[in-house]
Amino acid sequence: MEKKYATPKKLILVQVILILLACSACQQQTDTVLVARVGSDDINLQEFSAKAAYMGLGPSVEGLPDQLRMAVLQELIDRSLVLQYAAALGVKLDDKEFDDTEQQLRSGMELSAFEHNMLAQGMEYKQWRQELAKELLMRKTMELVLTPKIRVDKADIAQYHQEHPELFFRPEQILAMHTVLPSEQLARELIAKMDQGMSMAEAASQVGTPLGNDGRPDWLSRGHMPEDLENKIFLSPPGKPAGPFHSDYGYHVVWVVRKRPAASVGLAEASGDIQNTLAKKQLDELAAKWLVDLRQNADIWVDPQFLDSATIGERGK
Repeated sequence: MEKKYATPKKLILVQVILILLACSACQQQTDTVLVARVGSDDINLQEFSAKAAYMGLGPSVEGLPDQLRMAVLQELIDRSLVLQYAAALGVKLDDKEFDDTEQQLRSGMELSAFEHNMLAQGMEYKQWRQELAKELLMRKTMELVLTPKIRVDKADIAQYHQEHPELFFRPEQILAMHTVLPSEQLARELIAKMDQGMSMAEAASQVGTPLGNDGRPDWLSRGHMPEDLENKIFLSPPGKPAGPFHSDYGYHVVWVVRKRPAASVGLAEASGDIQNTLAKKQLDELAAKWLVDLRQNADIWVDPQFLDSATIGERGK
């Protein structure tokens, strides 16, 4: 019988497939290498890389300085401790909590653009969602456990207001809708539509520059724009379009709703914000202490070679 031999192209294809399978096996083996263990919870190299990328440090382990490598690992250890506590309490994250937070973080960005940004940071969108879900569950658990221990009374609020007067001075402000257009012609076209009775949001949409903040006015404070432009905007009368005002950014059109002069914010008006500030400070302090207690009572192993040089020791293999 005549023997049939593989053509060079077939041989090359077989070799490529074998190489890819070998690389895949190596990757799987590397991904499951342990870098730490918290009780019965293993932390592997893949989780470390995903966490580093989520923190904006990139997925490369070798490129991280020792201090940053330890910081990432400490975050993973703390998260593991809290999530184990969450499991014991039966705390779970519901879909609405996750979806609402994701929408806030994406800030209206299209999914394709957001996925591209994630890849630029070294992680896939699916990995990012997994990391976010763990972070949110950790935060929810800490708030459930620690919030009942927070105590902020009226005396604390009054003292904070008295000791930080610089925080409670409000500069002159206007409540306004504001947009910047690339040309004077477009800006005048926008103003013409508004003069005809069209709302600023509708007019801006028609000329191709939709307003931010869903078309709702924002409070603008003095001190955040070039002085000449700021003076023109703040002198604009309420209730009608003003502009176009030229700057290095383009041609500005504003609609001032109302104005309020510079003033010191009194205790009654500031108390809600102060309450939140002091409560958050207490929560952070309680969380730091709680995490120390959890670590002291946990069985934690960390690969010393990984901390020193990002290599894996014998126990991690």
